Amino acid sequence: MLSQKTKWCFLVSVLALILLLSSEVSAVQYEGIGGKPAYPDPNNPKTQSIFIYALNSGETKEDGVLAVNDTKEEKTLLVYAADSSSASDGAFACRQIGEEKKMAGSWIELEKNEITLGPIKSEVIPFNVTVPQDIEAGEYNGCIGIQEKKPPQEQEGGIRLTTRLAIRVAITVPGELIKKLEISDFKLSPNPTGGYFTTPYLKNSGNVSIDADIKIATRYIFGLKLKEINSQRTIFRGETGSWNYELEQPLLGGWYRTSLVVSYEGVVGKEELKGPTITFFSWPTRTGWIIDICILLVILVAVSLFWLSKRRKKWIKKDWAEYEIQPGENLEILAEKFDVSWKLLVKVNKLKPPYAVKQGEKIKTPPGE
Repeated sequence: MLSQKTKWCFLVSVLALILLLSSEVSAVQYEGIGGKPAYPDPNNPKTQSIFIYALNSGETKEDGVLAVNDTKEEKTLLVYAADSSSASDGAFACRQIGEEKKMAGSWIELEKNEITLGPIKSEVIPFNVTVPQDIEAGEYNGCIGIQEKKPPQEQEGGIRLTTRLAIRVAITVPGELIKKLEISDFKLSPNPTGGYFTTPYLKNSGNVSIDADIKIATRYIFGLKLKEINSQRTIFRGETGSWNYELEQPLLGGWYRTSLVVSYEGVVGKEELKGPTITFFSWPTRTGWIIDICILLVILVAVSLFWLSKRRKKWIKKDWAEYEIQPGENLEILAEKFDVSWKLLVKVNKLKPPYAVKQGEKIKTPPGE
């Protein structure tokens, strides 16, 4: 019989093996339909999800895309090449299946444009990428799209939505590669749900894509760091990328400043860009208001006590005079006589325990009646 510990070790090992195997065959998917590069380069992790080529003008590259049906139903898929486009934030996007191909999408020739896959099946579709003659050096992006073929629309009117996936095809033509990135703007704006958005605008004026490391640091006006955001974004050739990074409303409110630093790998090494620093005022949150009021009250009490202490010292220095102890008098009697605390008499006269005074001894007291 296996021990309980051995059974648990066996179960954990099986689960780990299942997760490992499933990660090896994962693909970009939607609703059980997937696709990915069929022959990724083991030395370049990016080729697991992107087709990446370095091709001279006139050169042809053979490759394949793996189409996957992970559903329990037979699916007919449309597989097609298309030009790339940019989303509103400058991110990579793919043109629709029916749009005219003028750039890298026209360089891709698929062996098939339609396949039918049974449940839990996959198939590699070969394709060629041919770079035109006399093309300028730089990076060119296209994509291979996969979507389910829908039956003809029977009813008139209405809108049919078709979900698709797109795999980026990045082709670099060797030559004079230019990597030039600039910060075109940096903005702070209110977030409708609370807090703020910090938004950098990065313009790629080179001829290849650039992976940029973005660091946005927000500090209190006196320098202490409130929050730092670190992010990596790809800015495609000729595009301007912009992204909204959330900044929570500072708890205590006050004046703050936020700054932007962008770094990227240039042609001759690491390059760093510094954007403008934005100084802004933020109101406290509801909890912050309570904390601020409590802090203000503590400060007011401390200031009042300090003021009273200074005033008392001035009064003692100016008005108190020497007084000779009379027969039968002690500190309690003197405190009542001069209407002060006996502890104050002890403090001013620096008396030591047991705080006894003798007849004829002279001490300082407030002015008499």
